[in-house]
Amino acid sequence: MFKLIAHTLGTKIISVLANFLIIVLASRNLGAATVGDISLIVLSVTVFLQINNIVGGPALVYLLPRHETGTILLLSYIWLIITTVIGAVIIFLLKLVPPVYFHHVIILSVIFSLLTIHLTVILSREKIKTYNYILAGNPVVLAISLAVFIYFVHDKDIYAYIKGLYLAYGITFLLSTIFLFAKSKALRFSNFSAVLRDLFKFGSIMQLANILQLLNYRMNYYLIERFWNKATLGIYSVGNQVSEGVWLLSQSTATVLYPKISNSKDEHTSAKMVLFFLKMIALLTILIIGILLLLPTHFYTFIFGNEFTETKLIILFLSAGIFFLSLSRIFSTYFSGIGKPQINTISSAVGLVMVTGFGLWLIPRWAFVGAGITASITYFSSFLFQLITFVRKTKSKAGDFLIGKEDIDRLKFELQNFFKNGK
Repeated sequence: MFKLIAHTLGTKIISVLANFLIIVLASRNLGAATVGDISLIVLSVTVFLQINNIVGGPALVYLLPRHETGTILLLSYIWLIITTVIGAVIIFLLKLVPPVYFHHVIILSVIFSLLTIHLTVILSREKIKTYNYILAGNPVVLAISLAVFIYFVHDKDIYAYIKGLYLAYGITFLLSTIFLFAKSKALRFSNFSAVLRDLFKFGSIMQLANILQLLNYRMNYYLIERFWNKATLGIYSVGNQVSEGVWLLSQSTATVLYPKISNSKDEHTSAKMVLFFLKMIALLTILIIGILLLLPTHFYTFIFGNEFTETKLIILFLSAGIFFLSLSRIFSTYFSGIGKPQINTISSAVGLVMVTGFGLWLIPRWAFVGAGITASITYFSSFLFQLITFVRKTKSKAGDFLIGKEDIDRLKFELQNFFKNGK
């Protein structure tokens, strides 16, 4: 598994570096206010995706080994048509983006949703490397496109970013389509009613958790824009995205664990695997957060520009939340993999209560600091609920969460296996 995780981590690092370059290009050339608009556009695309993922999302990884791929794909496409209308209405009524960008958000959302459906099918087949390559291609293409538009076309406004999104989503969508259908056997269609029932049963519960979690992640964005301004939002979003780079460890591990747990019938083995990686992720996350906090303030202003002097302060107040969220992602993978997504839904609901209550209290008073404290309280609350539920379900004891001889032996074994035949 270490080889797959290492491969996933490697492509995640490429993605993080590409996203970092995107942040630098946007912050230094487009300004904080435009970065704020970009954050709202990307967030609106994500909201649209969450609605579509009620049928075409992560639940497919659990359901595809149990149903015909052709049936699931067809129903996912039909649902996308329906959600295009639903998403457009929600984005319009809630005024999530300025009207001038509305049609771009809808078109980009459809392309990104199709890409996500195809990538999820690829992941369910445990084609981890293909999944990683295509996923990493998204920010890489966006970074290159944005650089070309800014420095060669001299297009230094928000449309440079929007055109970059079209290229990034479009190219990776075509690649995912080619691989999916070129490597597929003849698609078969059967049991539409049973598949549709399971898609909504598991998809709706799982996706409700993701929607609530998205609100946990991004409610602060709306509150900052509401009580302050888009420039303040742009500054916070940069610090937040730098902090979220720490997630690549837990994301990489979760990507590999999810199909493994979904395809496994032994929950005891899955729980032991989760405990092992939970401890490894905890140690490495603390290390990376420490490095980010040791970097001086002028490092961040040198990278992002003088408007972003508060970046280190934002990272400081987000650090505890990022740590707990990294661990929470491992728990979320376990509960989704064993077919208990409702636990993640409740966990996300707990977080939403916290982010709403503390956000409305702290953000109007302390802006960045209030948002950071709110996020940390939110992520800790969700993690704590999952931890308690995991302990009750698996009968885990306090000692199981400490690194012991068995963990060290397993780490040695995984490392030896990793280096035995090369990467």
